[in-house]
Amino acid sequence: MNDTAYIFDVDGVINSIKSYEPDGRVIKQIAELLSKDIYVAINTGRGYAWVKENIIDSIIELIPQDKLDRMFVSAEMGGVIVRFNGGEEQDEHTAFSLLPEQINQAKHVYDRYSKSKNIGWYQGKLSMATIDKPAEVEASVFLDEANAIKDTLQEVFAGQHVKINVNPDAIDVTTPEAGKWVGAQLIHDWLQSNSLGTVKHFVCFGDNVSDYEMARFLGQQGHGVTFVFTGKDDSSIEHDDSVKFIKADEDYSSGTYMFLKKALKDSSKG
Repeated sequence: MNDTAYIFDVDGVINSIKSYEPDGRVIKQIAELLSKDIYVAINTGRGYAWVKENIIDSIIELIPQDKLDRMFVSAEMGGVIVRFNGGEEQDEHTAFSLLPEQINQAKHVYDRYSKSKNIGWYQGKLSMATIDKPAEVEASVFLDEANAIKDTLQEVFAGQHVKINVNPDAIDVTTPEAGKWVGAQLIHDWLQSNSLGTVKHFVCFGDNVSDYEMARFLGQQGHGVTFVFTGKDDSSIEHDDSVKFIKADEDYSSGTYMFLKKALKDSSKG
């Protein structure tokens, strides 16, 4: 098991899809992986401030501080990365970060629509902008307004090096290169600077097609890769021969929990 690195999306993988809060069972399993000196990475579009408060701080309570050195976070679709040295975090903006004035431009667009209860501004992101769906709002209602906002954003950012993406949970404004694929590259670079030679296999967890891209990237680098799909519908995923695909026994964080429970149990036997 020590020759395997684990990469986790957050929403629908570590988080409960209903509450958008971390599943405590999965947090404990990630801590157990780190305690066994296994490399762990998080690859998410969420802001690092949220990841730290809700995931990293909870893990720190469960492991010796220096064990955190084997964890890496790619947040905000690769715009921000975080390493740990002796348990102390080292934050860095990457080349995939928007300029502060571009984030302000997106915020000004949001302000035009902010009277609506069907949208919200994601506070705390430093390298991208997100207008998100409140938990109580139906995705179809959010999408009706999100597509109109997207049209306005496209006018504002015309001619700029910016990508605008709408999904059922959010409108993301990023650099064109940003995404889970970039996060996988940054994780790969981090491991190369540490001990990639000891990692022979990657296990990636995700609940949608964008998460599959991190597994695809690692497979194309010649590594053994397993993608554990925790979502409900994988019909839009174009499968790559270099990636072993597994549909989790249960959906979302429960599927992550069940997979890791078996992996950790098998490792204790060996």
